[in-house]
Amino acid sequence: MKGKKWFCIALGALLALSLGLFAACDTEEEQQTVAVTSVTVSPVALSLIAGESETLTATIAPENATDKTVTWSSSDNAVATVENGEVTAVGAGTATITATAGGVSGTCAVTVNAPTSVWDGTVPAEQPESYAVDADGNVTLGDAAAFVWFAQQAQTNTFEGKTVTLAANIDLDGQEWTPIAEGSRSGNTYSEGDAHFDGTFDGNGLTIAGLKISSLPAGASEDYAVGLFGVVDGGTVRNFTLADVAIDVEASECAGGAVGLLVGGGTAENITVSGSITAGRGNGGVVGRMTVSGTIRGCTNNAAVTGVDAGGNTGGIVGAAYYTAVGEEMLIENCTNTGAVTGYVGVGGIVGLSSANVKNCTNSGAVNGNGACVGGIVGEQQNYGAVSDNTNTADVANASESAAVFGTGGIVGWVRYSGTDEAYPLKGIIEVTGNRNSGSVTGGGSAGGIVGHLYNYGLVRENVNTAEEISAELFASGIVGSLQFEENSVVSALEKDTDVDIVYNASATAATSIAADFTHVYVYNNMTDGATYDRVLEPNYATEEALEEALAALA
Repeated sequence: MKGKKWFCIALGALLALSLGLFAACDTEEEQQTVAVTSVTVSPVALSLIAGESETLTATIAPENATDKTVTWSSSDNAVATVENGEVTAVGAGTATITATAGGVSGTCAVTVNAPTSVWDGTVPAEQPESYAVDADGNVTLGDAAAFVWFAQQAQTNTFEGKTVTLAANIDLDGQEWTPIAEGSRSGNTYSEGDAHFDGTFDGNGLTIAGLKISSLPAGASEDYAVGLFGVVDGGTVRNFTLADVAIDVEASECAGGAVGLLVGGGTAENITVSGSITAGRGNGGVVGRMTVSGTIRGCTNNAAVTGVDAGGNTGGIVGAAYYTAVGEEMLIENCTNTGAVTGYVGVGGIVGLSSANVKNCTNSGAVNGNGACVGGIVGEQQNYGAVSDNTNTADVANASESAAVFGTGGIVGWVRYSGTDEAYPLKGIIEVTGNRNSGSVTGGGSAGGIVGHLYNYGLVRENVNTAEEISAELFASGIVGSLQFEENSVVSALEKDTDVDIVYNASATAATSIAADFTHVYVYNNMTDGATYDRVLEPNYATEEALEEALAALA
C-alpha cells in the first residue's frame, strides 16, 4: 500500500507538471503580438466647403492585430482639423489627414474650398459684420455684402498701404457692376479728383464670378475705366479668377476684365479671366490700358476680346501699354492668352499697342485684325521696349486687302517710332529676340513670320519661324515682311545703317508658301538704297538646327 501511495503521488506530480507546461505554452501564444500591416482611410480624397464636416473611417489589417488604436492628425489645422476621424473644414486650401495605428499610416487628401456668397444686387446700408478690419487697417471680406461695401468705400478711400483680402468666393450673379474706384483716363493718367485704388487687393486664390458691365454711367466719357476695378494707381490687384465675365460696352475706350486703367507703377498679377470683353477700343482681357509704368505678370486670359472701333488697340492681356517716361518702364511677363482677339488696328495676342517689355508670354488664341499692326504677341511696338522669348502658335489674319495697310506679324505686327517727345520722352532701339512663331500669317500690305513691318531701327535676332503660310498684298517674308526707312523718323539721333540688325534668325517657311508681289525667304528690303541695308540682313538660316549650330560657333 505504501508503494502504491508513492506511485500515485509521483503520477500526480507528473500530471501537474505537464498541465503547468501546457498552461504556460497557452499563455505565451495568447501574449504573442500581431502587428498592424496596413491602415486604409476611406475615402482617400475629400472635398469640403469651409465650415462643413465629414467622418472618415480607418480600416486596420489584419483584423486580429494586437493594437488597433488609431491616432488621427492633420498636416494643416488652418485648413482642416480632425478628431476621432471627424474632419472639420476650416479654411481654403489642402491638407493631408493621417490615421496611424501600430506605427503604420494611411491618408486622405482633403481640399477645402471657400464658401460662395451670391450678391443680390443691393448695397448694404451699413458696414456688414463680414467686413473685418484689423488693428492695422487691413480688411478681410467674408462675403458678397462685404465685397460690395469695400467697393463703395473705395470711391473715397484709396486704401494706400492697406491689404484687402478676399475670404469667400463671390458670385455677382450678372447684376450690373460699378467698378471699384471709378475714374477716367486723361492722357497718360486719370482725371484729377477721380477715385483710385492704391492698396493691395489679394483675391486669395478665390473666384469672382458673374461680373457684368453693359453701359457707361450717365455723363461718362469713352475714357471711363471699365472693369472689376476702375483705376489702380500704384496699387496691386492679384491672385483671383474672374469667371464668366460679361463686359459689353461698345462706347468704351478703356476696358479690362480686372482693371480698366493701371497707372503709377501698379501691378496686376496672377489673375485668370474667362467670358468676353467687348469695347470700342483700348480693351484687354485683364487690363484695358497701362500707362508709363507698371507690371502685368502671370496672368491668363481665356475670354474672347473684341474691339469694334476702327481706332484700335485690342489685346488678349492688355489693350494698350504705352506712353513712356525717363526712369520708368512697363513690364508684361509670363502671361498666357487662349481667347480669340478681334479688332481693327493694333491687335495683339498679348498686347495691342506696346511700349513695354513683353517677355515669356504665350498666345494660342486666334488673332484677327482689319487694319495696320496685327501681331501674334504685339500689334504695334512703339518707340521703346523689348519683345523677347515669347511664343505664338495661333494663326494671325488681317482682313484688310489694302497694300497700304502695313504690319501683320507672327510676333509683332509693326515696329515703329512715331510718338512725340512729349508723349514718349524715353525712346530706344526696339529689340525682338528669342521668339517663336508657328502660326500662319496672312493679309494686309506686309506680312512676316516674326515682324510684319519694321521702320528704321531695331534688333531682330535669334527668332524662329515655322509658319506654314505667309501672305500679303505687297510684301511677305519669313522673318520681317518689309524693312523700310522713313526720313521723318522722330528718333533723329539714330542712324539707319548702324541701328538695325536682322540677323541670326531661322525661318522654315518654304519660299513657295510665301506669297505677295514682293517676297523673300527672310527679309524683304524695301529700300532704294538697298545696298546700305544688305550688311545688316545676314546671316539668317532655313532651319532651327542650322541657327543653333551658328550660335554655338559664336559662343
